[in-house]
Amino acid sequence: MQLHIKDEQNNINYVYSESLWTGKRGLTVNGIPAKKVSKKVFELPAEEGVIRYEIKGSIYSDISVIANGYAVSTDHEWYEKMLIWLPLISIIIGGVFGGLIGALIFGVFATIAMTINMEVMYSNKGSAFKVIVGLFVFALTVGLAFLVDIFVVAVLLTAIA
Repeated sequence: MQLHIKDEQNNINYVYSESLWTGKRGLTVNGIPAKKVSKKVFELPAEEGVIRYEIKGSIYSDISVIANGYAVSTDHEWYEKMLIWLPLISIIIGGVFGGLIGALIFGVFATIAMTINMEVMYSNKGSAFKVIVGLFVFALTVGLAFLVDIFVVAVLLTAIA
């Protein structure tokens, strides 16, 4: 997943990337890859020496890039954050309809939906597109998880009887 952070004041474009699956991180500054020094610290050579970039936050919240004491942050809207975390509600729905098995099934689908919604919310698409896709992904997730939950519970009940 990539987050684009624009420093309007200094005309610098940062692209922070972090893999949801492996945790591998990277940073480019105006298209130039920075060297990874530690988990969230990167360096890039400059005319006056080396510029150190520190990453604060995570892909699950807002990210800040701090360079020489100057911070630039992502400013995601409240509804973008809400739509990323909204699929977690489906775990409760799954627990109501299928107990522990339902909660587990809905949990798997919620994780997939959160990943998709993060990609959409952190993109450069318009607000309306983000809201429509986010709600569609949530509804589709609940619907598919509900069908899988009903199937699994039916199979288990048939096996018991």
